Amino acid sequence: MEGIGVGREGMARLVRALLDDPVWEKLRKGHPEETVRALRSSLEESYGGGAPARKPRATTAPEKETMRGAFRLYTDGASSGNPGPSGAGGVIYDEKGRRVDGYSLPLGVTTNNVAEYTALREGLDRLIGLGARRAEIFLDSELVVRQIEGRYRVKSPQLAPLLRQVKERLAKIPLHRVRHVPREENGEADRLARDGIDRSR
Repeated sequence: MEGIGVGREGMARLVRALLDDPVWEKLRKGHPEETVRALRSSLEESYGGGAPARKPRATTAPEKETMRGAFRLYTDGASSGNPGPSGAGGVIYDEKGRRVDGYSLPLGVTTNNVAEYTALREGLDRLIGLGARRAEIFLDSELVVRQIEGRYRVKSPQLAPLLRQVKERLAKIPLHRVRHVPREENGEADRLARDGIDRSR
């Protein structure tokens, strides 16, 4: 499409609009979930920020050392309908891998991205309440992770204040890393988010 004058920036704007479109919920009804998620991920990586996504930098030995003793937070948000009944969920583990907190929140009717940010904000509040000084944070929304990193711009008036709130909370945890993980590695948070959907119906 670039060859007919659309250009990469134009494609990036188009894809960002598509990523927030309810068409994804319709696709899920007729196609395997894994196929739809792979398509979204491919679009986000190729055009979501106007430039190809870079591969995550490998964690060095000193970095691994500094994250010793860190809490681990897994969060997920989900919407049935996008917008539709939504929920947020998350689970926190201490440095020894023991579950120390978990939550499932009904959010009423909203979008998937709002649910993702709400789940993360709630988890960060709980980490701060636990006095966390180090934290590794895992989400299966690559879009949200890239927006936190500043690689994708946020134009949605709904998401901009949520991103600001998340960054304010991250600043209160001196050492933290936010990472994207595949959905299959985020099963407990996903289950808790879907419980929230059920209570929003």
